[in-house]
Amino acid sequence: MNNSAINHQGYYKYFFILGMLLFSFGLNWSMFLVSLSIIIMAASLIVKIEITKPFVSIYTKWGYDFKLLFKDPIYLILIFVFLVNLISGLWSEEKPLWIWFTRMMLPFLFLPMVMIRIGTVPRKWIHGFWLLCISSIFFTSIWILFDYIQHSQEINEFIMKGGAVKTPISHIRYSIIIACSILILMQWIVKNEVFEKKFERWIYIFLFIYFIIFIHIISVKSGIIGLYIGLFIYWTFYLLKNKKMIQWLAMIATLFILSIAAYNLVPSLKSKVAYTVWQYSEWQKGKWLYYSDIERLVSIQMGLEIVKNFPISGTGIGDIEQVTKDTYYECLNHKEIKYAHNQFIFSWAACGLLGLLSIFGLVYIAFRKSNCNFPLVLGIQGILISSFLWEMTLETQMGTCIYLYFTITSYLWMKGED
Repeated sequence: MNNSAINHQGYYKYFFILGMLLFSFGLNWSMFLVSLSIIIMAASLIVKIEITKPFVSIYTKWGYDFKLLFKDPIYLILIFVFLVNLISGLWSEEKPLWIWFTRMMLPFLFLPMVMIRIGTVPRKWIHGFWLLCISSIFFTSIWILFDYIQHSQEINEFIMKGGAVKTPISHIRYSIIIACSILILMQWIVKNEVFEKKFERWIYIFLFIYFIIFIHIISVKSGIIGLYIGLFIYWTFYLLKNKKMIQWLAMIATLFILSIAAYNLVPSLKSKVAYTVWQYSEWQKGKWLYYSDIERLVSIQMGLEIVKNFPISGTGIGDIEQVTKDTYYECLNHKEIKYAHNQFIFSWAACGLLGLLSIFGLVYIAFRKSNCNFPLVLGIQGILISSFLWEMTLETQMGTCIYLYFTITSYLWMKGED
């Protein structure tokens, strides 16, 4: 065990395990359970439980925790993301919206402190959390798949009109969880990490194949593109590190064949691609309103306009909505708005250069040198960071929690005890 960590065999581990079990179970369907899990873990940062009187007391070793903040840049960078949003309130006139965004970013403050307090944990804990998360999303996916089979024609037509397969949470966030789950299952299969009995391997192989098929059926571009990026990163580091160039080329060919086969065999994916191509033909005619992909591009353009006007300080997170409305009206004479669907541009527009720096900080902790021996961590981060390019992932509660869940669990897994 890391000597710098507080002994996680004490009272604190029970808060952590309970919180993470709820987090894992509810991540793909219940914001309530996810919020409850964070509240439990956050409360354990303050309350200390002992078996002797007074039984319950206030934790006071904050100086020790503060020193540990500097042991690894991941702690400081994650907390910095929260602080940037908090500080931007100093130049925000719309305080209610600033409070709303700041409250939503609180997990960036609490969860790094949880990581510090729990220290090094057994990898079997992380495997257990991941298995619960994968099991939970498997059961919700069965309901989605059953609904799709029953109404496949209607759903495919709905997708052709810009709709999406119905999921318990945002279909974009849901697909990202599936993509990360696929990489975790692949790691277990390739490395034989968690098998106690032979039949377990076949269960994980089944789940791996099932989720590969399922993510193409729900046809969410963010999840599918993220998956292919994650797979490419994983196998690139895994194979090239071992100087297996032929196998690496075979992997690229396999990903290409898989994408072509999915397009030809999965009707919903074919509908999604057809709708995407049609949108761009409409954009060439000057149309953009009510076309989801084109509205994303327009939102990014409007975000860049805001950056031009507020390049250093940003608008202040509280004022981003009003400034976005003004920009849409001035540039497009239109009142309906979307925030910039790019995390880099949104953070720059709202929080200025500090906001942009905070997101590049997340890129740094994703692909820093110490991660290069762990293709699973790099692959998961590839999925998460790629979503920043076409989503404002961290500006929704579930997006923030999904990012932090997989970042923190993969970090604890990487540092964990076998």
